[in-house]
Amino acid sequence: MALLTILGSVTLTVAALEGVFRLFFPQPLGASYSSWSSVPVHTPNYEFTNKTGEFQIRTRFNSMGLRDREYSKEKPTGSFRILVLGDSTTAALEVADSEVYTEILEASLNTPTSATRYEVINAGVSGFGTGDQLRMYEYLGSSLGPDLVMIQFSLINDLSENLFCRWYHVEQGEVFPGGFGDSKGSFPIVEFLGSHSHLAQFARMRAYRLFGNRAERLAAIERHKQRFHPLLYRNVGSATEFTADWEVTLAYLKTIRDRARKDGALTFLVVRPLDPDVDGTRSSKYPRDILEVFCRDQGIEHLDLTPSFREKSGGNIYRYRFREDSHWTPLGHRWAAEEILPRLRMILSQQAPEGSLEPVGQGMASP
Repeated sequence: MALLTILGSVTLTVAALEGVFRLFFPQPLGASYSSWSSVPVHTPNYEFTNKTGEFQIRTRFNSMGLRDREYSKEKPTGSFRILVLGDSTTAALEVADSEVYTEILEASLNTPTSATRYEVINAGVSGFGTGDQLRMYEYLGSSLGPDLVMIQFSLINDLSENLFCRWYHVEQGEVFPGGFGDSKGSFPIVEFLGSHSHLAQFARMRAYRLFGNRAERLAAIERHKQRFHPLLYRNVGSATEFTADWEVTLAYLKTIRDRARKDGALTFLVVRPLDPDVDGTRSSKYPRDILEVFCRDQGIEHLDLTPSFREKSGGNIYRYRFREDSHWTPLGHRWAAEEILPRLRMILSQQAPEGSLEPVGQGMASP
């Protein structure tokens, strides 16, 4: 009887705390899931609500844990698959499904005049760096049979996190298994609770930051960002201080290109603009120039969104990104799709055998 009383009291206390957190301290419920091989994807078949003072978006992840509709594992006959690797900008949990730039691209390519069915598969996951994208390609992307691998590249997050990749390390320009700290995922019950309970998510995130190798990795990334970000935002520091960052980053990009090429797919790199490059805070082309030279030397299609975003926004970054959240608004995704689509059409027209993939629709689909 005493045990039942204690259990009842604990249950009521937990329920009360859950109610307090839901009402007064709502947490961003987890959308992550660690697969059998510890690759973090979104929780498969899970409906997720992302709510802030600027938006409230509800979306559903597919059975593969991707922020997209369902796709068959086997590529349909007569189709052309574009696999998009990226971070939170591509995952785009701040806008409606139809407003994500990947969805706009797919709808724009599949017009009544398209001779081929185009599938643009969104494999973006929040927090991913280039090494994580390589892992995603090897875990899932390759099996989907992509014809083109498009990489959304972040000049700020990727560069400051790639040295601490969980899956790989780089030696003399070559990528090898085994990364920084412990790459093992959470227990499924912990992830389930973090996706449904505000109290559990609060405790979960604090524990990740305080204990174990995961906390060590997060702390190392934070220390590195404190050195790296001022270089890009305030022109403080020297680019030569970050030679190691570029060595591992370019090695990961080259390896993705090589893996894709082995599967018969092209690679296309799309560079996300940085705020100081758009609003005129700085005029240096670093580090965009490094990627430009690298892609030219490696034969990788390359598109820098910075000039178009600067022109369209008139230097006002809040025309295309949320103020508090900092991710793209629907207009930002629209602008990105408008710039990417012509380059995609060019790539498709150059690579397709005569009569096999043409014509490609010319209009932009409405989100």
